[in-house]
Amino acid sequence: LEMVVEGATPKREDLMQDLSNEDELLSDLLSDLRVKEIGKIDLSDSNYFLVVPSSADFSLLDKVLSDDIGRIRAVIILNDGLYGDGFEEFTYKLSIVTSGRVKEISLGRPDQLTIIRVLSKAKSLMGDMRPLVVCHGIYAIPLFHAAMYISGRAIILTETGYQELLTFPTWKLKETALAILYILRELEKRGIKSTPYLLVDLIHVRAKGKKSSDSRRSKMVSLDYYIKNHLAKEGLVVKERDPDSKRGVVYKLTGKGSAVADLVEAHLLTVGSEISEYLSPGWKSILDRLSAGKS
Repeated sequence: LEMVVEGATPKREDLMQDLSNEDELLSDLLSDLRVKEIGKIDLSDSNYFLVVPSSADFSLLDKVLSDDIGRIRAVIILNDGLYGDGFEEFTYKLSIVTSGRVKEISLGRPDQLTIIRVLSKAKSLMGDMRPLVVCHGIYAIPLFHAAMYISGRAIILTETGYQELLTFPTWKLKETALAILYILRELEKRGIKSTPYLLVDLIHVRAKGKKSSDSRRSKMVSLDYYIKNHLAKEGLVVKERDPDSKRGVVYKLTGKGSAVADLVEAHLLTVGSEISEYLSPGWKSILDRLSAGKS
């Protein structure tokens, strides 16, 4: 595993404070994304490469992997400045299982784009191996986002085993879908309802039909069709009745959709794009005006 090492390892005293907060933060952010907690993980569907921070509980991870540890064919350890319980024993065991394919790298402070680039490169080198990502410590949330991006399995370790986090590969979504998720998230942050009328003012929407009508209604029909077939089907967005309107509707992100929306900008940057390319001119001014009206 030839990987590019960037940055410097954070100071230990800073890490202790960061690590004390990250587990609680991850729990809050990802509470809607957990599946049933179990003791041992099933890796029978594929061969895997493991990504894990150095401060994780390796004694527990060893138990979680259990009889399927032979499915781990390579390991990337992210050095976060601390070493968890059982680190030496685990890495020695994995070096035998993987024929020495264990690589420890230091990336410094958690940077979302750097982690995505490193893991994307790793995946391209691993062939058919699937990523298994342990979300822990200062890298917990960036690793969760990266796992979504590279279509990996993401887990957190618990006192009795592990919990798997639902992930979503952002590369499956086209730019229009990413723009919709981004705007829904921005409106949600500001406490503004995501109505069809507002969305067509903020997002590039092509009207359906041969005449390509520019009417708002035609664009809203196109938008609703797109959301239904590309986002609602994936469990990212739901359409609900607007409680303040007799016949109006609003669109809302699901817990899963919110997690994917948080990754939109990082995804676009990794492919050389910016979110503004897919939004209407003046979208920032519209959001600022709406926010001012709420205050």
